[in-house]
Amino acid sequence: MSELRQRKGETTDSESKHAHGGQQPTEAQRRELVEKFQETSAAWLENLKPKPKPGTSNAAKKLKDELLQDPYNLETMLGLGKEYADMHQWDRCMNVLLRGWKRVSELKNAEDRYEFLALLCQVSLELNKHKQALAVLNDIDQPEGAELEKELQGLKCQVYGHNGDTARCLKAFNDALTGIQLQDALRLWTMCSSALKQADGFTASKTALEKLATTDEEKKQVEMVEKLCNVKDQYMTVTTKTFWNSTEGVIAIAILVFAFMLLLAGLYWLEQKSLKHWKFV
Repeated sequence: MSELRQRKGETTDSESKHAHGGQQPTEAQRRELVEKFQETSAAWLENLKPKPKPGTSNAAKKLKDELLQDPYNLETMLGLGKEYADMHQWDRCMNVLLRGWKRVSELKNAEDRYEFLALLCQVSLELNKHKQALAVLNDIDQPEGAELEKELQGLKCQVYGHNGDTARCLKAFNDALTGIQLQDALRLWTMCSSALKQADGFTASKTALEKLATTDEEKKQVEMVEKLCNVKDQYMTVTTKTFWNSTEGVIAIAILVFAFMLLLAGLYWLEQKSLKHWKFV
């Protein structure tokens, strides 16, 4: 459930001086920065649309065998679905969870019921089955605990947005913003950006975030994440098209990677102190 990778390493004092108008970096330092940009951008883009891991893990094989012995066991279905999700095998995850969807009420543990339906809802989004995701969402009871409540609001924002429900999409987004810090809000924005755009709610969501940004640095962070969202959403659009393996697709991806590297390079120099606290997804 669709997030951002923690940057490796810490910012050194000398790097901070370079980023804020001090001594100019050496050629070796410039090459090192370029390598960091390449590594970060490649990992970031790869994590946006991870490829399914091949085969079946030992844990999944064990759970499959257990399910053959007890084909109606919902706990085993959930465990197997989670194992497939960890391997990014969305089709297999969805298929096993669909078998138990309408029997989830039989699970004794409320958190298991929530996790079962939330995972099925999320994997439906991954497979662009937005109507199915909405149907599953409608079966989810309000979970206990602030963390799960915020998670559900983020999920609602994505589902409603991809189904074109602007009002409920924005309400879920604003409800998720309540009581959280700006950086958590920006991570939420990154996760929901595509859905917000689908529902024509992205501009309104930015306005809500700008109200949380009280300093010049925080306002720059909002602008930074908006640019990252645009690169992410363009990349995701390109990867879902049939020309992904064509020359045109390769060129399009190369342009987006280059644009992201330029963006990250500029932001590195301008915002190095704040970037080290960010996770890039």
